[in-house]
Amino acid sequence: MSFRDRPIRRKLTTIILLTSGAVLLLTCAAFFAYELLTFPQTAVRNLSTLGEIIAANSTAALAFKNQDDAKEILAAGEATDICVNSPIMYGGWHLLGTARMGTDPDGSVVNEWGRSHDVKNLFIVDGSLFVTSGGVNPTSTIQALALYVADQMKQRLANLFD
Repeated sequence: MSFRDRPIRRKLTTIILLTSGAVLLLTCAAFFAYELLTFPQTAVRNLSTLGEIIAANSTAALAFKNQDDAKEILAAGEATDICVNSPIMYGGWHLLGTARMGTDPDGSVVNEWGRSHDVKNLFIVDGSLFVTSGGVNPTSTIQALALYVADQMKQRLANLFD
């Protein structure tokens, strides 16, 4: 039986069903496209906000060396496997030169702003970026380097993992 020979009720039902299906398909495609386009910006915004909250809440705990508050802050952020003791508790030295910074992946471990050449979401910010040590304690230089890398990450946040 061709479409022309069907009763009007059946024709209307078929047309309504096809129209509704097409509208549903277009709506799903629009939602999918919207999510696909807005997810990276939303993820960056959420991670930035979470980072700012953790930084604001952890400053006092770090300044006063309050391990209980630091654990509580990290646990509230759903951190797991929280370690509050340093691996070298009474170490008086700095490990340097194990992750050289540079632009050439063959001769260095990280790029000029601390991001690993091989693992795009790994950033190294410590004395291992130095080639060798100077004659003084490198702590201030490490702190300056940490601020520099954090600033570079913040500037590149929108396309950090491309």
